[in-house]
Amino acid sequence: MSEFSSVSQLSQRSSAADTPPPQSPNLCRECSELVFNPRAPLFSSRNPFAQTQKPMLGSLDEIQSRRCPFCALISHAVFEIQRSDALILEPDQQIGVWWGESTGLSGFNLLFKGKGNSRGTIISILAANPATSLRPQTNPSVPLPPACLREVHRSEISIDRAQRWVKHCRDNHNQCRVQTVKGASIPSVFPSLEVIRLIDVRERCLIETRRFLRYTTLSYVWGNTSSLRLTRANMALLSEPGGLQKRWTLLARTIRDAIDLVDKMGERFLWVDSLCLVQNDPADLKLGTAVMDLVYAQSTLTIIAASGHDANAGLPGVHHGTRHPRQELRVVRQGLTMGVHTTLADLVKRTVYNTRAWTYQEQHLSRRSLYFIDNQVFFRCAEATFSENTLDSASCKAKPYESELRQRPGTDGSAAGFVRTVSEYSTKTLTYQGDALRAMSGIIRRLSSLMRCDWFDGAPAAFFDVSMLFTSPNLLRRRKDFPSYSWTGWIGCTSFELPLLNTSGAVIGGPTMAFGVSSADEESVNSWLRTKTWIIWYQQDSQGHRPRLVWDPEDNQDFPFHDLSYTGYRQRSSFEVPSSVKLSLPTRTTTPSRGWQPTRAFPSYPILRFWTLSVVLKVRISDAVRGIGDVVNRFGQVCGTLRIDGFEETTAFESEDPFQFVILSRTTIDSRIFMTFGPQVNSLNNMFYALCVEWEGGIAERRGLGVVTLESIDQSFSPGPVWQEIFLA
Repeated sequence: MSEFSSVSQLSQRSSAADTPPPQSPNLCRECSELVFNPRAPLFSSRNPFAQTQKPMLGSLDEIQSRRCPFCALISHAVFEIQRSDALILEPDQQIGVWWGESTGLSGFNLLFKGKGNSRGTIISILAANPATSLRPQTNPSVPLPPACLREVHRSEISIDRAQRWVKHCRDNHNQCRVQTVKGASIPSVFPSLEVIRLIDVRERCLIETRRFLRYTTLSYVWGNTSSLRLTRANMALLSEPGGLQKRWTLLARTIRDAIDLVDKMGERFLWVDSLCLVQNDPADLKLGTAVMDLVYAQSTLTIIAASGHDANAGLPGVHHGTRHPRQELRVVRQGLTMGVHTTLADLVKRTVYNTRAWTYQEQHLSRRSLYFIDNQVFFRCAEATFSENTLDSASCKAKPYESELRQRPGTDGSAAGFVRTVSEYSTKTLTYQGDALRAMSGIIRRLSSLMRCDWFDGAPAAFFDVSMLFTSPNLLRRRKDFPSYSWTGWIGCTSFELPLLNTSGAVIGGPTMAFGVSSADEESVNSWLRTKTWIIWYQQDSQGHRPRLVWDPEDNQDFPFHDLSYTGYRQRSSFEVPSSVKLSLPTRTTTPSRGWQPTRAFPSYPILRFWTLSVVLKVRISDAVRGIGDVVNRFGQVCGTLRIDGFEETTAFESEDPFQFVILSRTTIDSRIFMTFGPQVNSLNNMFYALCVEWEGGIAERRGLGVVTLESIDQSFSPGPVWQEIFLA
């Protein structure tokens, strides 16, 4: 019996779509009003939940106190939702349900009065005796019955089913295919690598190959586990046949389970970072991490160990008795069982795996993945998501909500794609802060290729001005050995401003926060770069070499200057002193001066050099919790606002001494970051983005990002305003 026919028979056993069936005496009065026919909620005019006004079933406290099978399912769904979304519901919270397909499965979604709908957890129907074959829809004009849940009894996962998921993807999903030919040379697949190391799961040893072989990858959390790793000293031993088997107990449990799983699935080779990159060889690590995007993108499957908090968590279900599958199921009425299902996207939210920077790019750069999470197994690829707890309907593709998980960083080469990717990555944790760029190197490589431009210190050179406009909804902390002018120099959730322009050239958009970006008008950003920015950025290394342009068209000849769908510099505007400012300032100098020598030690990273206008203003703390200050001119008037970086780590703002503000670009007062700004201004175009900086030994460091009014230019404390060369570390 196929899955489709099993659901159809389940519907036939229920009453007609427009006639409420006899309800179970165990259902409460409120739930008895529901029509529990799988097709009825979508098509029955008598079903109250098909109406625009969705009635409430009662408060959370009332629902939890009832001895009703459907109320029990609602209670468990609430529990799952609160685990994933950090949503706190009070006992008097009114709860309703509505029938829909927001997760890709047909079922009841929860509605919280005054708080909106749940999206990641539904109450769906358990299919009777489902088959597990994947079958494409042969007649699209005939609607399929609603997708249903399937019951899982075994403590060991079904290898056959996992193999069918992979095969179905290979055979049917064009987006998941790559053109790599078996036997191709390694340098042609992984530039800069001569060989790639893999684990031979049959011989239980490491191999080196100069030819491409089909392989599987493992993505997992290292944690503080002590485990066998590849070093220069043990490479020869681990490369002998049986070399890993002889030292089996020294391997982390997750790696042992992954080796066994790959073998069971009929694959031969596995790539694991700790065993395929020489951990005490910086050169080998650098070469390997530089092509990390390709390592995961070229693998036939990535095993994602999202259970537990370290490398000894294992892969529950690979071996018999290593997991206890649990499903919340209830017999709602005779012949109809329903259960609670939580999407993969929501399950991933609550894991330690999801908090780590390294696993961020591994997860998102993989073509297809097999997730071990919450004692369940999911399969995810670019076109579909399957779960062992649901029917394998070939038409059951992930809906928009599930696509949040599949919105892969490195697949959107726009300015908004950069903002979204970096902002999300910045929320992840690193054991070693020095890995801030290395852990994102694969995504940067992918984005650089899509944007067709070089990158500089974690930012696209083609629109470097955008990368300077970062701050945080929370407090940032300084990350040592990285520049203050880059997001890499700060620890904490980072958000960016992405100014947009209307056709007249007026700035209409403020910031695009990390998780609010869905798309951006690239032509609009290009207009902002052309008309509202003027700084020519240079980089100066510690070796005393001649300063180099950050954005050099000669070094970026592949950049499509004539295609405005790509974000980047074309024509540039020079800075003009606004006519309303009664000052005469020379503003034509933009090239680095000669003979500059700092009196402090040169940092290990490049210094940013540029000319722009600077003013001197005071900062008066207005919010000591969030690190926000009013910017005050020499007349004591508020003329801007500042988000202070590293506020908890500095005492500089306790004094009344003025600070230097470096003017960056034109901005708007409707900026989300600076929505607390008080003074009214006459135009959207009379404000500037400005960096608050502090100098030491001839080198400045960023202390915060703010906005200041046009009038603040001639209301500066002495010695401002001046056209000045800035040396920013």
